[in-house]
Amino acid sequence: MGFKHLLVPTDFSEAASRALDMAVTLGTKFGSDLTLLHVCTLPAASYGEKLFWPVDELRRAARETLDVVLVDARRRYPRTDSVLAEGDAWRQILVTAEAHTIDLIVMGTHGRHWLSRTLLGSSAERVARASVVPVLTVSTGEWR
Repeated sequence: MGFKHLLVPTDFSEAASRALDMAVTLGTKFGSDLTLLHVCTLPAASYGEKLFWPVDELRRAARETLDVVLVDARRRYPRTDSVLAEGDAWRQILVTAEAHTIDLIVMGTHGRHWLSRTLLGSSAERVARASVVPVLTVSTGEWR
């Protein structure tokens, strides 16, 4: 058995970096393809009549940051590519997993306090509950 294709969602945090490290280790062991995913949660193009968000600039900055992470990941594990998506992170993770025939999602968790997790929810928790493929969560080891 093994995993042919791993998905690593990233928000460019320490937790996501640890998840990428784990995915590189697993990819090396199983000869897997690895896909990095960053999901932009963009505000509406306009808010009211006079306030506009620089949506194109936010998209461009996300792509540039993802490209930097991709270059580093490919240096460590050449069988890596990336996807930039927009929308709710947990939904886009599931959509990407299905579209790319993912065998395992490897994602970081931020270790939020139980109250904020209960009130706000957690992308990792939502993905783990809704995913039809296994989800490996990687913690930073810090509880707040």
